[in-house]
Amino acid sequence: MFGLAIALIVELLLVFGIAAPIFTAFVPEGLARTSALAEGVVVFAAAFGMYWGGMAAGYKAGGRPRMHGIAVAVLLFVVSPALNLAAAHDPFAQLRDSGFLLLCGVLFVVSLAASFIGAGRGWQLQIYNRRVRRAERRAGKTGKR
Repeated sequence: MFGLAIALIVELLLVFGIAAPIFTAFVPEGLARTSALAEGVVVFAAAFGMYWGGMAAGYKAGGRPRMHGIAVAVLLFVVSPALNLAAAHDPFAQLRDSGFLLLCGVLFVVSLAASFIGAGRGWQLQIYNRRVRRAERRAGKTGKR
């Protein structure tokens, strides 16, 4: 759950906290409405958020960190249709358009790859922190301040 929260927060901050103000202030309205530019920002935000979410999940995982990292991406793609279904809306209304279906496929693949890479990095950080703690204990430092 921690990885899901991190991924969502990072994605929301990137899209609504950074990209939206930049688009409204500096990008001409005609260019901002082109879908390629907006879709590029969304794909980047998804990749960046999934990397950090996968890293958090991989770091927190007791075992199988890559699986936990990939679970972040898969669960976030399950949450959206579930929320639409709970709100009594059609959960796949946008997927009737082939362009949007392609974008969702690209987002899913990019999210899986980014969370997989992030989970590996989170696992490496956990191993490094364990070594440092072990070395501190051997040296007589407790780590308490």
